[in-house]
Amino acid sequence: MEKTFFLTKDSAGRAVLKGVASVNGTEEVVVRAGFSEEAGEVEPGDGPIISPTLMLNWEMTDLSEQVLKDVALCEKHRFESISVRSFTRTFNPRVLVLATDGAFTKELVATYGGVLELVPVCLDPGHPPKISPQGSGLLVEYERPLPLDPDLCTLCRRCVSVCKEKAIESSPMIVPARCSLCNECVKVCEPGAIDLHRMERVSLEADVAIIPDDFPFGIPPKLSSRFFTPATLPALFSLIGDFLVEEAVVHRVEFCAYEPRLGIGCKRCISACRHGAVVAGERGIEIRQDMCKECGACVSCCPTGAMEYERFPFYVFRDYFSRLDLAPGSQVVIGSEANLRKFWWQNPDVRFEKVFFLEHPQHASLSALHFLYLFSRGVGRVTIVPNEASGDGLSEKKAPIEEQVGLSNTILKGLFPEMAGFVAFEDILTLKRRLQDEIHEELALKEIMPSDHLPSGNKREALNVILHQLFSGKATNGQKRLEIQEARDFADIHLKKDCCLCFSCLNVCSQDALSVRGSNGLELVFERGRCINCSSCQSVCPEKAITLVPGLILDEGYFSQRIVARDEPVRCKRCGKVFGNKKAFERTMNILRESGRYDPDQLDVLYLCEDCRAIAMLEDMFGDLG
Repeated sequence: MEKTFFLTKDSAGRAVLKGVASVNGTEEVVVRAGFSEEAGEVEPGDGPIISPTLMLNWEMTDLSEQVLKDVALCEKHRFESISVRSFTRTFNPRVLVLATDGAFTKELVATYGGVLELVPVCLDPGHPPKISPQGSGLLVEYERPLPLDPDLCTLCRRCVSVCKEKAIESSPMIVPARCSLCNECVKVCEPGAIDLHRMERVSLEADVAIIPDDFPFGIPPKLSSRFFTPATLPALFSLIGDFLVEEAVVHRVEFCAYEPRLGIGCKRCISACRHGAVVAGERGIEIRQDMCKECGACVSCCPTGAMEYERFPFYVFRDYFSRLDLAPGSQVVIGSEANLRKFWWQNPDVRFEKVFFLEHPQHASLSALHFLYLFSRGVGRVTIVPNEASGDGLSEKKAPIEEQVGLSNTILKGLFPEMAGFVAFEDILTLKRRLQDEIHEELALKEIMPSDHLPSGNKREALNVILHQLFSGKATNGQKRLEIQEARDFADIHLKKDCCLCFSCLNVCSQDALSVRGSNGLELVFERGRCINCSSCQSVCPEKAITLVPGLILDEGYFSQRIVARDEPVRCKRCGKVFGNKKAFERTMNILRESGRYDPDQLDVLYLCEDCRAIAMLEDMFGDLG
């Protein structure tokens, strides 16, 4: 049923977008300006969309009624486009109790043994355990004394008769605390079941672990959420039961630059995740959805778009701003609903000129692509309101969002010096002053690119489209080159003369930055704009001939292919067909000759193409097939 839409006011004076059915003229409220707490117990999809973005722009900006209607329609499109999968997970954990004190483990088992599935482990203080991730849980590997091997023991009891300390019990086992290491039991044990210095390697898997406050061994930071002490056990009990898990962050393997077979390639998402939710599995990058906190770090730092935030994916962001006719030089303010609502509450009866507020569920998932896209749409400034609790933008270690903001500002400053500080963080206490600062319209671009020209899949491809538009417009004004050494998601390639064109690098370059050109495939070409500096090509090069130099060099060469290696063809001695290149062929022949396993006559067949080689081998066996 087709509908026409119009923006009006409700009884409280707030904006509502109504849809009118073309068949019977029935009106329905589709979008309502407000905050999510006003939705009450209504399930998503059962009532109108509650839009903080429409609320803020309705009450705090000078946007025209037509633009506000477009905002409401964008909000409708945004929420109808979002689909987050969910599933129910039952968590009934297997719990390791780790300690060097047996009394601690006994007390825990006595207290919680009937409530939790406990596995007590008494560790040797002199042998630190190895603790590592295992699936969605953890793996603990440690050594423990095994002076008596029960599998070898025949229960002859000769050891018992010679043990003065009564250290051998009927399990059978030797109690190390009682043993004086007199070695008499070893002498009488004919099967060799006793070795007082033998250690056993034990591996245990579990979901979580309980440790004492004075646990003497280190815990990997990314596994800290899996460890509990007696004081934090209430937090463990709160995790037990049935839970709804939403897959807000997803991994799209078709864009990923990690190579699971070799364990090489881009791992930025793993390094960025502080919660241990992103791991490298046998099939590639995996997300432990139950551990994901939706912090956005892995999405922001991903240079290809393989990691995506489904609550506001880039293609929806792109469509959103392509439908808004904002005045050139407008400021865009991005923040969470909680922060923007607080700002709204503290500033009644205030209206800002040329400002647009956007509620975003996780601004830390944004990247340079988002910011440069806004610039290409004529936006004059972007302000991010960080979450106070997380300290985004203020941490000692730079969060990915900060790096992306820095990259965006450096690119724009290099191309448009007057646009220095295009993106900035601002808390709600100083946001008002920033929004009242005037932005001169002439400093902002007019729209330079239609939205439908911007790819929505691979993030680098979309970014390159924008960079090409920005650079092409500026290069005519004399700006021919921009170099940013700290841009770690970009790189140039240098090849030594040792390169034999074996093309091993092509097999691991998922972004097609390296490719083959030429009628006989004898030219290796490199496209700088596609390289994300994953270093896979460096890792697999047998000659170690490849060196990647990190940094963004924005010039005409960034958008074109460059020949980095070429060679002469190798032709079949019988039919003249090209079947390889000279450098790779000679390298292979030298290896075979130096191995000493083949006579020269046996190697002659390798000078033929695959077809002639098969014929020659058959002729060698059966004579001339003519």
